[in-house]
Amino acid sequence: MAPSARVFSAIHNINQQVYDIRSLDFIRFRDDPLDVVLAARVRDIVAEDARELDAARQDLSSDGVDTLVAFAERQILTSHRTAESALLQDAFDALALCPNTSHIPWETWVKGGLFVARTLDVDLDELRERFGSLAASGFLERFDVALDAMDRVEELSQCGVFPVSTTPYGEGWVVFDILNTAHRPDFMSVLGFRSSQSVTPATVTEIAPTHSPTLNIAQLAVSLADAIDAAGYGETSVLDHDNLVGSLFDNLTDGPYVAANACLSFVTDITDDGRSFTIYVAEIDPEDDIDALADAAALVEEQVALVHGPVLVLMSAVPSFEDESDEEIDFTPFLSVAEEILGEHVPLSS
Repeated sequence: MAPSARVFSAIHNINQQVYDIRSLDFIRFRDDPLDVVLAARVRDIVAEDARELDAARQDLSSDGVDTLVAFAERQILTSHRTAESALLQDAFDALALCPNTSHIPWETWVKGGLFVARTLDVDLDELRERFGSLAASGFLERFDVALDAMDRVEELSQCGVFPVSTTPYGEGWVVFDILNTAHRPDFMSVLGFRSSQSVTPATVTEIAPTHSPTLNIAQLAVSLADAIDAAGYGETSVLDHDNLVGSLFDNLTDGPYVAANACLSFVTDITDDGRSFTIYVAEIDPEDDIDALADAAALVEEQVALVHGPVLVLMSAVPSFEDESDEEIDFTPFLSVAEEILGEHVPLSS
């Protein structure tokens, strides 16, 4: 059964919509008018005969699917922030329109959404029934796995979701969404992976992500990124969880990663330069030699490191394959900003 003109128009509109990259920043979370547009399109589609939905979802482009998933994630977090349960229905309706179960972040955002639904006294059985009536074959079985797991979930962190508080953005989420973004290569850099790396369950086990900072590391990263933007030195990307890869430290450590209580990163595109570099903001455990890590990082080409108390700020150039310039990145203005932010936000022990 072919989609009706209204459904076809709604699908076409979704395929044409793309979130600005900063709208995928769930730490510096802000309103985006595209949420309202997409909510209307999703409601247009799910209001039609269920037989049309199978045909409709096949017309979704890969970009359209990414947009729907991003919309669902944004609605879940917004629902958590505003206590508006109706936004959860929009989120799960959007996920139900995806053509393949692999598109959906079951272990993080779905469980996180179910957690939020439970806190807002949403009837999870009704949510399940509606999702099953809209989704393609096989989706409900996977949904039930996530739903059954909620009996063992007592806090968001068990969903791989860590609430963080920042000013002026309010509460955001750090999400360890590694496996579920493996099909979306454009977002891989957000997680600290490069295009040459594969993501497997074994890789995730090796990473063993933790987020147990003693400082508000999210506020520190937000303040640094916003200060760089405000100074006009560069334009910063999404802030998200990352890992300190051993190669960043001249392979000082035996394992593939340097342990950190928390590590966030973002990419900075230098104004009028064409070069980019990644800034890692990490809290290192006091038992580790943070100065030795900084010294090792400085041995790597086009890297600088700054230490303030337990915090390590590492700036590492994104490799350039263009021959336009042989000049190295001048990190001086960015180091000055980092020193100021660290001095404001990180107390030194007496």
